Amino acid sequence: MSQPRWVAAIGAGREQEGAIRAAQRAGCRVVALDGDPTAPGLSIADAAVVVDLRDPRAVLNALRPWPVRAVAPAPVGRILGTIGAVNDALGMRGPSADSAMCCADKVRFHAALAAADLPRAEQRVASGREAIVRAVDEVGLPCVLKPARGSGSRGVVLVQPGDDVENAISAHLEVEPETTLVETALQGPEVGVDAVVRNGVLHVVLVRDKELTPPPHRQVLAYTAPSVHDPAPIEAVLQAASTAVGLGDAMLHADVIMTAGGPVVVEMAPRPAGLLLAERLVPALCDVDWMAWGVLLMLGEAPLAVPHPQRAGALRFLEARDGLVAAVPDVTRLAAMPGVVHAAVWCRVGDRLAPVCQASDVLARGVVITVGPTPHDANVAARVAVASHSIRIEEPIDVVH
Repeated sequence: MSQPRWVAAIGAGREQEGAIRAAQRAGCRVVALDGDPTAPGLSIADAAVVVDLRDPRAVLNALRPWPVRAVAPAPVGRILGTIGAVNDALGMRGPSADSAMCCADKVRFHAALAAADLPRAEQRVASGREAIVRAVDEVGLPCVLKPARGSGSRGVVLVQPGDDVENAISAHLEVEPETTLVETALQGPEVGVDAVVRNGVLHVVLVRDKELTPPPHRQVLAYTAPSVHDPAPIEAVLQAASTAVGLGDAMLHADVIMTAGGPVVVEMAPRPAGLLLAERLVPALCDVDWMAWGVLLMLGEAPLAVPHPQRAGALRFLEARDGLVAAVPDVTRLAAMPGVVHAAVWCRVGDRLAPVCQASDVLARGVVITVGPTPHDANVAARVAVASHSIRIEEPIDVVH
């Protein structure tokens, strides 16, 4: 009898559950680790350990009882460095600690792009309000304020000519960033990219057009794919960026601005995309269990053929203004709408929704994923489904004195 293949799930939160299930679908046993004893992925894994994921040494010690052969790729942020350290220590495929940290730290990533002479935004590093004001003056408007580390659009604020700079800085500082980056706001549509790096060679799988919130925040409201943009130049610039940070084998998620001079990589991470993109949208469009494919990649068993889109699709988050939830749509009826292949409603009556400023805000609402013969058709189907299944917010009561 063959020995079971064990993989580690470093992170077992809501967005990492899909990676655990994918590894199990790939025929692996999973030891899941998380610092939160209530993390939902711990209960579905084959073994579970509660440990501080910020401490690579503690994570390695926790993994000693299991013959782990790989780390299951998952949508994670701050702990990419820990995953890289585990890969280094155990001699496994996947991002190294150095390459993971180079992507996670936006200052280091910018420096890597500069060293490779790749296009990039002008960048200033600042700590504290006064330094941020000076950096904005140096960079000029329009510019973007963002934390030096982090993901999910948290603390990202676009400052345009005519905006109140002090108010914009205050909005950014609400997330209490350790360090602030002030960057030129590149002009052009933004796309998201799902890709894979195998033996140092990058292959684009799917390019997604984005629909963003109005300024000043830059949270995605919807994706449509395949993009209207040619993937070839995007693949070329991502290959150069991937080489610059030293990626050998990795699933990769990237954000790219399509400027008049060509594509510019804004951010990239050696992990699959969150927000159900890797877990649901890529499989629906590319006829592949993308998360399980990533596990096989880390085990050195992935098929030679890289997946590509077979149909068009869209992902759109449910809409609701901020306030107290009074009623939610029937998810069964939502899922039965024309073109819908997946639907979820995450809020409940009595929840209080925040304005949509970052990823956690859309993850508090719900989502639909649609397919269609063209991206336009899929987008229309998603819009119709969302518009006809709204989240009702309790109206404020006027108090008469």
